Amino acid sequence: MLNVCRERKDQGHLGQYGYLATAVSGYTIVEYDVDADALRRDANGHLIQCAVGTVGELLLPVRSYSPMHKFQGYFKDDAASATKLLANAFQKGDLYFRTGDLFRMDDHRRFYFVDRVGDTFRWNGENVATCEVAEALSGFPGISDICVYGVALPGRDGRAGMAAMVFESLDMDAFAKFCLSKLPSYAVPRFLRQVPAMHVTGTMKHEKAKLRAQGVQLSGGDRLFYLDRSNPSQPTYLALTDANVHRIVTASRL
Repeated sequence: MLNVCRERKDQGHLGQYGYLATAVSGYTIVEYDVDADALRRDANGHLIQCAVGTVGELLLPVRSYSPMHKFQGYFKDDAASATKLLANAFQKGDLYFRTGDLFRMDDHRRFYFVDRVGDTFRWNGENVATCEVAEALSGFPGISDICVYGVALPGRDGRAGMAAMVFESLDMDAFAKFCLSKLPSYAVPRFLRQVPAMHVTGTMKHEKAKLRAQGVQLSGGDRLFYLDRSNPSQPTYLALTDANVHRIVTASRL
């Protein structure tokens, strides 16, 4: 796949297949339900292909007769291999590999990575792609690493956005304005967690599961902040403390 960038619109997508090559490859994007963390199916139990511009999981066909479409499986881990395969997705007898990646395709058949399955969350009825939020906010001066994820709050549907960040000092007034200028309101992190360093897995991925489990707990030594918009003309992030945490996380408006 070749990605030639001549214009701004050509940037940020995967190498591009033509119409014929895309059809032959069998790559497809199918609808994914963020709330249920599952692929959507129609009345016949088949997966639903995404419309242009709609975010869904990228599936790759597995074909025994084609070296390009074989799946050898994970080394000595048949159980893990089985979780990546999806049979009878669109018709009886077909087989697809689940990439675990959320993509969208534009009307020129360009594929754009959006997020990992399980990372995207819903807040105020909207889907929030953590990778897109992290990319937008990483350009603010002073942030050396950032990890965005959703945290559960008592009595609230969905998850509120939280960003774990590595920084020495940060102008919270300027950062709040930056967030609100770069992102739609629903995608702006409601909470920040200042960490001394970002913990990663053996494959250098952020350990989001541990961060999600911590939620808005104040224990552990990290400093936490919440988005304060009580003065609409001067939004900021204020310290989350034992004295105000209950009031903040149970507030009707976040």
